Amino acid sequence: AVAEESRTQGYISGAINATFIALIPKKERPKLFAYYRLIFLCNSVYKMISKLISYMIKLVLSKNITEEQFEFLEGRQI
Repeated sequence: AVAEESRTQGYISGAINATFIALIPKKERPKLFAYYRLIFLCNSVYKMISKLISYMIKLVLSKNITEEQFEFLEGRQI
């Protein structure tokens, strides 16, 4: 239901689109931002919606673009 609503409305609501960033220190007592490792925690619903959109785009692209123009689609080779 959420994926269909996002598709029909054309956007993903803010609560679903939220991403949390966790900072993991690389060293003991880090003093600079470069001493942290970033980990992005995306909402799983957001990931599913984006995968669904990319799959739908692949289907459209594979029908409308000739093989000579786009070889990165599934089942096509250079």
